[in-house]
Order: sequence, then structure tokens, then C-alpha cells
Amino acid sequence: MELTSQRKLRGSHARALYTTATVNAISGAPDEERAERHFVEGLTLADELGMRPLVAQCHRELGLLLRRAYKAEAADVHIGKAAELFCTMNMPYWLAQTESAPVPAAHERRSPS
Repeated sequence: MELTSQRKLRGSHARALYTTATVNAISGAPDEERAERHFVEGLTLADELGMRPLVAQCHRELGLLLRRAYKAEAADVHIGKAAELFCTMNMPYWLAQTESAPVPAAHERRSPS
């Protein structure tokens, strides 16, 4: 991430933000705040650069992160935006993956922080 920022490789930086956020979100000890921040930064930059598939992926993963953090309303907004983008870009695999994304069972949810 640092290298893409230093070299002003904005598209690669947006992808690095997404990748870093994903790692932070799914690691053994997830850093949800950091993941959320990186998803939002990556989403903003990708949107600015017109990288629609990456925008949709950021919305999807951010929505899944927010679901796991028990923030259903915000999660639904991002997952809905991802589904809409995947549909308009004719990306049926990603649309199906987004629509079938699991909702954590009550016993799997962490209490709100």
C-alpha cells in the first residue's frame, strides 16, 4: 500500500486498500475499524477513478464486514449497492455471490461494541 501511494499509482492503490481491508476483516483477530476505514478509502478512490468492479467489490465486502459487526442497516445499504452494480455490469457470478452472502446466525454475532 505504501509503495503504490509513494509512486502515485492510484488504481493500484485502490486495489491495495481493498486487499488490505479484506485481510484485516478476515484475519484470526480481525481489526474491523481498520478494515472498514480501508474499504471506505478504497471505495472512494475506485469510484473517483471509475473502477466500477472494484467499487462493487468494496461495497460487497464492506457490507459483509458490517453484517458481522451487527450493523445490519448499514450492511444492507452496501450489499444492495454491490448487487445493483454487479447487475448493471452483467457480472452474474458476483451478483449471485452477493445475493447469497450468509447472514450470521444469532449465536455467531458478537454483541454491538
